[in-house]
Order: sequence, then C-alpha cells, then structure tokens
Amino acid sequence: MGLKEYTWNIWVCGFVFKITITYLMVISISCNIVISQNNAQPSTFTITSRIFDQLPRLNPNFETPEYGQLTPGLINNILDPIKRVPQLNYANPNWQNTFAHGMIKNATLFNTFFINTPGINKPLTFNITLTLNPSAGTYGYDNQTFFPINRLGWDSTPSNYLDSNGQPLYKDTNGNYENFHFCLVSNMFFTYQGYEVFNFRGDDDVWVFINNELVVDLGGLHPAAQASVNLQTDLKTKLVVKQTYTLDFFYCERHTDTSTMKMDTNIQIFCPAYDYCGVCGGDGTSCCNCDDGNPCTDDSCPKPAPGITKDNYKDFCNNIPRTCASDTCNNYVCSKANNGQCVQSGSACPNQDCKVTSCTQKNGCQYTDLCVAQDKCHSTQCVNGTSCTPQTAIQCDQGNKCMNYGCDPNTGCTSSPKNCANPSDTNPCNQYYCEAGTGLCKFITLSDSDCACCKDAKPNLCQVAKCDSSSGKCNVSNITVDDNNPCTTDSCDPATGQITNKPIPCAGCQNCQGGTCVGNDTLCSDGNMCSIDKCALNNTCSFTPVNCDDNDPCTEDTCDPVHGCQHNKKVCPDVGDCQVGVCVAGVGCSTVERNCSTGLFCTDSLCIQGIGCANFTRNCVSDNPKCQKGTCNIEKQECEFVDYSPKPFGCNKAAVISTGVIAGVVVAGAVALAIAVFGGKKGYDAWKNSRNNAVTNLNNNPLYTANPNGGANPLYE
Repeated sequence: MGLKEYTWNIWVCGFVFKITITYLMVISISCNIVISQNNAQPSTFTITSRIFDQLPRLNPNFETPEYGQLTPGLINNILDPIKRVPQLNYANPNWQNTFAHGMIKNATLFNTFFINTPGINKPLTFNITLTLNPSAGTYGYDNQTFFPINRLGWDSTPSNYLDSNGQPLYKDTNGNYENFHFCLVSNMFFTYQGYEVFNFRGDDDVWVFINNELVVDLGGLHPAAQASVNLQTDLKTKLVVKQTYTLDFFYCERHTDTSTMKMDTNIQIFCPAYDYCGVCGGDGTSCCNCDDGNPCTDDSCPKPAPGITKDNYKDFCNNIPRTCASDTCNNYVCSKANNGQCVQSGSACPNQDCKVTSCTQKNGCQYTDLCVAQDKCHSTQCVNGTSCTPQTAIQCDQGNKCMNYGCDPNTGCTSSPKNCANPSDTNPCNQYYCEAGTGLCKFITLSDSDCACCKDAKPNLCQVAKCDSSSGKCNVSNITVDDNNPCTTDSCDPATGQITNKPIPCAGCQNCQGGTCVGNDTLCSDGNMCSIDKCALNNTCSFTPVNCDDNDPCTEDTCDPVHGCQHNKKVCPDVGDCQVGVCVAGVGCSTVERNCSTGLFCTDSLCIQGIGCANFTRNCVSDNPKCQKGTCNIEKQECEFVDYSPKPFGCNKAAVISTGVIAGVVVAGAVALAIAVFGGKKGYDAWKNSRNNAVTNLNNNPLYTANPNGGANPLYE
C-alpha cells in the first residue's frame, strides 16, 4: 500500500491549525501547528514607475552608431534633493572621455532622460511587480526581455519604428521589433530595519541612490552587469534603524539588441503618497499637460493635492501671466502677437503731480515743473496737478515811492533810488530831491552865497553839488545807487542819470551768494528721490544714485522715485517643496527643513519633493524584523509585534507536537483529530461529549464532508 498524506485546517479559539498526517498501514501522527492571524508576508509588492520614451532621431544619446562600455562616474555621487534626477559629473577632471565612453553624445539632452520634456520624450507609467521568495525572504523581479512599452509613446506611430519598407528599425537578436530607447525612474521609500540588501543585474544605464547617495553605478551602454549593496555596511552615511529614507532607481535602455532587468531585495519598499498620475512621490508631470496655447503665460502642472485627479487636473493648472523685466526708463509687457516676446509698454517712472517726467538710462527718472514762468518777470501756477494758470506779471513794487522798481526778464525784479535831477533846468542854484511819502521830485533854491560857492562846479546827472558852509567850499558827491544787494553791480549813467543794478552773472548751476558765485545743489534738483543732486566743480549737475542699504540683510532695500528709500521685510524663497525659506538676523536668507509632523504617534510624515508633506501609517520595526511584523495600535498609541505566519526562512520553525505532548486548549484540535483518526466519527463524538463540548468550533469540512476533489476521506468512516 502506498504512502499517503492528508492536510486539514482546524479552527480553534479563533486560530487555524494546519495538520498534516502521513500514514502507511499503521497510522502515526505528526502535527505541525501554525497560528495564523493574517500575519503572512505579502506575496508581492509593486513599484510604480515612470517611463520616458525617447526617439533616437530627436535624442542622439539613444541608438548611437557605436556600442559603448560599462562607465562608472558618468553622474554625480549625490542626488540633488530638489531636482531628484541624476546630473552629469562635470567635476570629473576627465569628464569628456568619460562621457564619450558612456556614449553621451549630447550632454544637454541628458536632462531629458528622466524629466518630462514635451517634443523630446513622451511620459508613460509602468508597474514592476516583485514576487516573494519565501526560502530567501526576498522579493525579486527577473525579465530577460524587458521591453515594457513596445508600440507605445513615440512608437504608437509606426513610422517612428519602421523603415520605408515596413521593416523594424530596431531589432532584437531574433530580428524582431523592440523598443530599445526609453528611461525608467522610480522614487520610493523604506523604513530601515537594519539588515537590508539590494541586488541588481541589467543593462544599459542603472543608477540607484539610497538616502541620496549613489550605491549602484552601472552607467553607459554595456551588456548586462550586476551590483549588490548591503545597506548596513556599504553606505558612507550610516542609516538609523526605524528611520525612513529614499530609494531612487534610474534605468535606461539605449541600444539594441538585448534588454535585461533582474533585481531582488528585502527592502520593505512603500509609497507614502501618489500623485494624480498614480506615480509614487510624483509631481504630476508624467500625465499632465497644462499648455493653454497662450505664449504669454507660464504654464505648470498643479501640485498633487486632495481632490485633484487625472481627469480633472486641468481645472487646477497654473497659467500665470508672464512678466517682463523693466529697465531704468521703460516697462515691458508680453505680446501674444509677437509670440511671447516682451515689447515696450509705457514709462517705468511713476507720474508726479505738476511735474513733467523724463528719463535717461544714465540718470534714471527726472522730473521738472509742469508750470514754468516765461521769464523772471512772470509767474504761473499748477492747477489739479495737470494744468497751469495763465502767465501773470509778477509784482515788484515794494511801496517806496522814492525808489524805481522794475523787472529784468533774465534776473527778475530790480529797484534803484529815484533820480530827480532835471537836465532842462539851467539854474545851477536849484537842487532837486525826492519827497518821501509822495515820491514827487522837488527842488530847493540855494542862497546866493551857497549858489556862488558851487557856481563853478559842474556835477553830472549822477552827482550833486553842495556848499560846505563851514569851509565855504563846494563838495560834489555821487548820488546813492546801492540797492543793498551784494549780488548786483550798481551804476548810474552820467549822461542820463539812469541808475541800474545789474545781477552778477554766474555760470551753470552756480548762483550768487554774498557777492560770490557758488555751486547751488537746488538748481540741480531732478525731482527724483532716488538720486543725490549735486552741482559739481565744473558747474554742471551730477546725479548719484541714493544708497538705500540699511545694513540689515533681512530687509529688501529699494528706492521709489517719489517716496525715496523703502525697507521692506525680506521674504526668503522656499527651495523646492521641502526647504522653507527663513531670514536669519545678521546673516540673511537661509532654509530649514519643512516640519511635516502631525504629533500623532501612529502617523509618520516626511516631505517629498514635488508633493510636499506626506503622512503615512508608522512602520513599526521590531527588534527581530526578519521574523516579526509590526503594527501601530492607534488606540494604545504604541507599536505591537507578532511573528510572521508562516515564518520566513531563518526564523524559528513552527512547533511540532505528537500524541505524547497533548495539553491545553491550544492542542485541543490535534487531540480531537488523533481521536478521530483512531476511532472514526463515533469515537470523536464520544470524546467530545466527555469533554463537555469544550471544543467550541472545529471546521467540519475535512472531517465530515467528502473530498471536494473526489478523493476518499479516510476519516469519514
């Protein structure tokens, strides 16, 4: 009689017992009991990836005429935390040779390998499913013909992959069409447990970053190459158990005629947040197109947020009007008619009431009075900031009737003493004077003696002759012409007796002060509060920009032509989504890590470039993470741990029991089965009754129901 084996599941007290019985003629029992509470390791997990399909005629880095070789050092060893894509390593002193060996024909287009670039690549999504290997405790993926986007992307148009005869442009070793020109990126996360490894074999370029550190460097066009990483020993920056880190995977297929991807790892990869394209940690660009067709808007995809989906994201697109920088004198605006070019649009100088605005690139905005008198003898006033009153003669008369008042168009009001000399009076004994209060010219007739005293004197019209009674001599003196203004030259015309008071002329921006020409800064005023107006030594005006620096690095110091220096609190820009801009007193702008903490024990958080804060259930890591599963108890606010079931390779094997060690409720199912094996159904019933029905629930399917596959159940009779 042959060897036979039967297996049953028995439910006892909410646990399932798996029992295997092997017998040959005489039945013996060995029971392997495995307690299951849905604590098994997942059989698979999926990595969501973005693929960027390339077209060789647009990107010469793909399908190069030559084959390359394995080329480490193509990219920087540290992943930029903002861009989160590899950057070519120009710091390598031998970078030109390295790029040549790695078949980088156009370094500028390297940035399009992993970034959505309309017109150069086409973005797609692809899921890589890794399967559990229970004996090794790792998850693996093995595809020796890795061509995930055949006839997709660019190749959805046959002319992009077929020649004029309808034959494939790019073929595998069997001559079949395959898409050999694409790059793949996955941005993932894991909570470090302290024992993880990552193994890879494939071609072409493969770069893996852990915690932004390059740990797998298989760049270039090459046959399948392999690399292994032990996270405990191989990283320069040691990881801390229970902390969450990034794992960024970059892969490119760039040349015929094979494509291999094989990996296995025990890293417990997870995704804390998906974008609306379904990409882990994505920023939405893999499925988003927000181009509104307006060349004068800067279009960008919305950041992932609740409520935004792949179907409605266009309702949240950012279409921001494009701004054009101003120069010293002019503003510019974006012109749709000129295909988004900036064109001049008005003055950059703000208007001021009652001022005429002008501007030069050298001196900036300048302001002169709107209402200017036609000469120094007229005046006009500004009305409502935009118009002028009619020209009106200024009033120079100061009320002294013995003074002559006038106005010089170039200098303004003039005044001089009234000269009452009468050239037609032939009587030398008559002396004329101005009568105060009336301004009338009058004369007195000298006595015969006084007149005789000066009869030989011949004063001109700018002089007077007067006899000195004590000496009997005639004194001739000049009349008074001084107007008491040191900045005029005073004179009298002897022929006419006309008195003039001529202003002292000064050059350029000088004027007369105390009888001397000196520079006058007010004559250089341009009305611009942002310039220092000075009369220079060469008597010309100079305009020096005002220095508004208040020596505070946390203020934005600007100058307004109307209001002068402005000191506004500096707003320091964020850097990416995870660095918050702050201004440090005495230092200036800096950044700090964005704080995403929720304060909840069972909710972990981290900041993801492209998304911002992401919250996820805490990954509880036990002291024996290979064998135990951790969960966070929200009610208790603590981590709890249970053994994996079935236990992974390397963990303690399930306990084996026999009929000689039966004890307690835990093994009650095994006892019941043993009785049933030896005594049949009736023997089992008798045993159950003797136990007062203490066994509350046994799955009756294996014991009391015919084998669903049609086989005999030896325990049925």
